Amino acid sequence: MLAPPSPDDPQPVASAAAPALRTVLRRVLMVLLVRGLLMVAARTRIVKQPGGVFPG
Repeated sequence: MLAPPSPDDPQPVASAAAPALRTVLRRVLMVLLVRGLLMVAARTRIVKQPGGVFPG
């Protein structure tokens, strides 16, 4: 059972969750950045192939 927060310590949950939330946001941003770079690399690799995306 969680004890109710004491009036001496306002918002203990928010102050404790802030670093974890920041870490999660940083991890999500890194994943999106890596995924975007991989998509760009794959796209340029497809374009550099003979014939490209639209051969003709």
